[in-house]
Amino acid sequence: MKLTVRPLTPDLWPALEDLFGKNGACNGCWCMYWRVGAAYRKRPAGQNKAAFREIVKRGPPPGLIAFDGDKAVGWCQLTPRDALPWLDRQSRLKSASTKCRSGPSPVSTCVKAIAGRA
Repeated sequence: MKLTVRPLTPDLWPALEDLFGKNGACNGCWCMYWRVGAAYRKRPAGQNKAAFREIVKRGPPPGLIAFDGDKAVGWCQLTPRDALPWLDRQSRLKSASTKCRSGPSPVSTCVKAIAGRA
């Protein structure tokens, strides 16, 4: 298998939908948990999907999608830490978050990786 990894842009959205499947990867999360916290569970999966799609449309790309040929086989949410406010709600992550924000350049965070079937 030879993988190609590309930033998730609006033109690749259908590939992410195929990879995540009908249930949106993790119980309808659609990579919204660290953005909205537990509220993602109270919202319909379709609302999380629409919110994440808007994030993809607005840019910059919120992560990387891996392909085996034309088939999406992996996903990694890699995004600026400031875009994930719920990281600050976790006590063990809060001090790291403060340190990350104090540096001269923005820090990106990987909070989810998903592997599909090739």
